[in-house]
Amino acid sequence: HLRSLNLESDQVTSLSELTTNGRQLKSAWTFGAIIMTDTDMIRATRRERDSLRFVPIVYYQGSPGALDIGQLSEYGVSSYFDTTDRCSAVASALIPALETNAKQIDPCKLRMPSLKILLVEDNLINRKLAERVLKKLKHRVTMAENGALAVEAVQKEDFDVVLMDVQMPVMGGFEATQHIRQWEKDQGRPRTPIIALTAHAMMGDRERCLSHDMDEYITKPISTEDLYAVISKFILAPFDMRRPRHGD
Repeated sequence: HLRSLNLESDQVTSLSELTTNGRQLKSAWTFGAIIMTDTDMIRATRRERDSLRFVPIVYYQGSPGALDIGQLSEYGVSSYFDTTDRCSAVASALIPALETNAKQIDPCKLRMPSLKILLVEDNLINRKLAERVLKKLKHRVTMAENGALAVEAVQKEDFDVVLMDVQMPVMGGFEATQHIRQWEKDQGRPRTPIIALTAHAMMGDRERCLSHDMDEYITKPISTEDLYAVISKFILAPFDMRRPRHGD
């Protein structure tokens, strides 16, 4: 199935072999995702998150009930599939994982127009780190400390992108997004891309964010490569495609 999906793959038989390869490739990691079939290896992977933290893990559950969804989330599994009979099942599990692990890019080679970005984050350290990454990419940053302030900011100024933390005091990211979408609809405004900031890459995160009318998500701490990849999906697309009007 991987070959039919035009994906290259390597095989390892132990976690030590996997992490050894990872350390050897530290400067240019080539694994887009890891498919694991062994429950013991899944559990052991939790202890090796330093060397594997940037690689999404996809679990093939060959026998029913080997691990439940709660355990998969606890062990940092991005997605899973339980049959190899259909290529579509494998693809459905791999695609979200690969999307969250965009190929690393040399920041000096990045090409993107300077954008006006609203950064919504209550934690001072996370806010400063994200601001540093955004300014490294030459973006103009306005900051808000909670969802209520984010709603006010969007109503006062036009932003190209909103980076929205999910869990905040006063008003969380999901609720703030709902207020923004309703205001855009009432005012006949174009839809502003809202990208969720989550603390961990957990199974179901992307679906949960999309169900609350956000457009995409990335995990904290924000990396230059991940930020560039996710913003490019909206900003480098044709204007009418990236910012459809509500009700279209």
